[in-house]
Amino acid sequence: HGFHLFAHITTGSPPHTMSPTHSSPTTSTRKSNPLDRFLQNLFFHVGYTASKIPALVLLFCFIFTILASTGLYFIYFETNPQKLWVPESDQTVIQKKEFESHFGGFFRIEQFVITDIDPKQDNVLSPKLIGIIQDIQDEIRDITVTYKNSHGQLLKYTWYDFCFRPIPKKGCMLQSLTEYYQNNGTRIEHLPDLRHIWDCIAGTKSLSEECRSSIGVPMYDKTVLGKTKILYDTEQIQAKAAFTTYLLNNEPETNIGAKLWELEYVQILKRAQQKYKDEYRISFSAERSVEDALSSDMTRDVPIIFASYLFMFLYVAASLGQLHPIRSRIFLGFAGIVIVIQSVLISGGLCSFIGVNATLIISEVIPFLILAIGVDNMFIMANALDNTDEKLPVPERVGLMLSQVGTSMMLASLSEFLAFLLGSLTKMPAVQAFCVFAAVAILVNFLLQITAFAALLSIDARRVNDHRLELEPWIKLPALRGKGLSISDLVRTGMERFYAPLITIPWVAIGIVVFFVLLTALSLVAVFVKGLKMGLDQVNALPKDNYLIDYFQDQRAFLDLGPPVYFVTRGNKDIAQEENQQAFLDLFNKITRTEYIDQQSAASWMNDFHQWITNPECQNLNKQWYDPGHLPAEHFTHWLSEFVNADCCVLAPTICGFRYKGDIKFNKNHTDIEATRIMAQTTTLTTQDDFIRSMTAAYFTTDHWENVTQPHLDSFPYSVYYVYFAQYMYLPSVAALNGIIASAAVALVTLLLMASPSSSIFVMLAIFMIDIDILGVMALAGIYVNALSVVNLIMGIGISVEFTVHIAKAFLQASGTHKQRVHYALVTMGTSVFSGITITKFLGVTVLHFAYSSIFEIYYFRMYLCIVVFGALHGLVFLPALLYLVGPMEKKKRTSISNVPSRI
Repeated sequence: HGFHLFAHITTGSPPHTMSPTHSSPTTSTRKSNPLDRFLQNLFFHVGYTASKIPALVLLFCFIFTILASTGLYFIYFETNPQKLWVPESDQTVIQKKEFESHFGGFFRIEQFVITDIDPKQDNVLSPKLIGIIQDIQDEIRDITVTYKNSHGQLLKYTWYDFCFRPIPKKGCMLQSLTEYYQNNGTRIEHLPDLRHIWDCIAGTKSLSEECRSSIGVPMYDKTVLGKTKILYDTEQIQAKAAFTTYLLNNEPETNIGAKLWELEYVQILKRAQQKYKDEYRISFSAERSVEDALSSDMTRDVPIIFASYLFMFLYVAASLGQLHPIRSRIFLGFAGIVIVIQSVLISGGLCSFIGVNATLIISEVIPFLILAIGVDNMFIMANALDNTDEKLPVPERVGLMLSQVGTSMMLASLSEFLAFLLGSLTKMPAVQAFCVFAAVAILVNFLLQITAFAALLSIDARRVNDHRLELEPWIKLPALRGKGLSISDLVRTGMERFYAPLITIPWVAIGIVVFFVLLTALSLVAVFVKGLKMGLDQVNALPKDNYLIDYFQDQRAFLDLGPPVYFVTRGNKDIAQEENQQAFLDLFNKITRTEYIDQQSAASWMNDFHQWITNPECQNLNKQWYDPGHLPAEHFTHWLSEFVNADCCVLAPTICGFRYKGDIKFNKNHTDIEATRIMAQTTTLTTQDDFIRSMTAAYFTTDHWENVTQPHLDSFPYSVYYVYFAQYMYLPSVAALNGIIASAAVALVTLLLMASPSSSIFVMLAIFMIDIDILGVMALAGIYVNALSVVNLIMGIGISVEFTVHIAKAFLQASGTHKQRVHYALVTMGTSVFSGITITKFLGVTVLHFAYSSIFEIYYFRMYLCIVVFGALHGLVFLPALLYLVGPMEKKKRTSISNVPSRI
């Protein structure tokens, strides 16, 4: 009987399955194209079979979930930012590895900043301040940590075991005001005034031995003072901030001890904050601080994330059915959520099994995405089943339901699947992983819904037919007349009686289209005029009350220097040759003129080496004097080895050979140079754009120098932040490519399955406008373009499909006038889209506003809210109005169905 009944659908004859409660505008179902008929037949069979043997179907889905989830044993969460955002083939990664192979890893940096408690004060310098700094340093120096290594040995560590020692046997390097006094507590304790500071920075003693650090290195005031003013008339130094910096060696064998030491360092600075809070503001950072903050941030935001999903779960459970003793669907709603969870578990298991690394973004975004798609499909299926004839056997009702909505669900899911699958072709690892996990989860979710959820619907329908309570199915009630109230019924009534008639008034529809076009135009203006900034502000990545926020703010406000930058020259050219020496000197000159490079901080061993050779006061060897630009190649390497082991020249104290010992990598026999580097520091880098531009400028210097210099020396710049900002060199192209690929996939699938070029174009237009409007909000709200926002934009395309495709498909399935067809689409699919995905996501997103982390509030709450709001507006307002005005005409061959119920 069921297959005979389905024959009416496939042949276009009127089915007798609908039992309208009242009439609606005359509508008709267009004659399906061959692909439509095939898919309707296929989905009828799937639904009919799932309903006939629901227990077996659910058992199979459960077993498959268990088997696939075993792949989670191999799951690996990639947390290394470098491996998340930058591919191994990127030049910054290759150059970082090359740099570390020659010169070792970059330091672990610990720094604290002291400013006046009153921000209006122009000067924080005083003998008292220097004494306070000395007291804090004494406490830090006394830190001792112990831990057992892998061999069970108890190891003790102090600062002296980790510290950077640029000069062998001369102690640790410390950048601090106290180093102007060689860190001598006695001198500092009896400090009458700051005259010595003036003499060392601006006076006659700046190059003298008494103004050098405790290890004999010349001091540079910008490393220890911020926003300095030199008052020559009164011979005073003023500064708004004092910086103290510890450099620790970043060695794998001592890093465990260093991290324990940093914990004690942080506690000391927290106590100092409280002790001096009435006079000074103290902010600080340790190398481990960001990692600790992100870890605690995730832990603190777990309840917020849980509450977000709980709100969505409760809404789905409460609204999927009716307020009725029998027709409620609380259990079915929770079972539908379990299917969403199954989809995520299966995706995670399968992807982990094939070696795709997971990320925290995946764990945060994928459930949200799949829940959006899954909830939409659950409401569509449940509402469609409610509108079948309850007198028919349950398997036939489920088969008819799936034949009616299955094609539309497949259209959306396949579009999203291909969009994410093709998006995995990008070269950014985190985006690649997200797209693979999302594509698999979407496909699995669709398959589980047309099988497992269809089976659950059939079980629930049989329960309703038997008049059994949902939560107490052993209790059977007498037949109750009428149906209970439901959110879907309220939405459907509103759609039918008020909204659909309103939106199909010609002047209203025209006004809607004009408004949305203007909105998109304004968004484009915002994007091009105000611009989209790239980066991920560190402050936004932290909990709102974390101590690092004060540190980053002070660093930006007061620090006059940025991170160190090294210009590395490979040894594949003999630098001892006269022409190569000159080329190297030319490079140094270009470095000092590079944008964002602090000229005074740049130091070249080649320049000082030439002066050391030609200055008789600097060396006691019997060397012939040479012109500074023409050192003999045959003596070059030997003399250079002597230079890097020499102390500072007595009469030329700025020429210190030992300070360059780590900048030259000799071969084992010291007969050749494998690599060299020139060290400089950037000027203050305040914004994310400053970091990106400084990196671009450094690469321009080396690339331009190589192109214009003869002979060509092989050089590249390196700084610790390059590998994290490298993504922004190609992120715009990655975002554009992913957007184009995803859009093309959606366009192709909609064109094939809807068989209507104009409808496919309208859907793509709506999706395009949604993303443009989101970009406009990002520009106006100052939301940065980074990997998080790019992932959200790609996800936005997927969710936008849910808002638009079902409406367009329903419009094509209906016949009659454009007004009647839009009415049909809104009453059938619009009800499910609004009561399903729109309200569910809105409730879930709203809770994220209360997250502790700014990154959640900005990139999840604000962007998700934009996706939901713009998706709903374009899917339920713009697209219906556009279809009403210029939607495709019907095909001539069709069979009419009068009085199609409003409850379809």
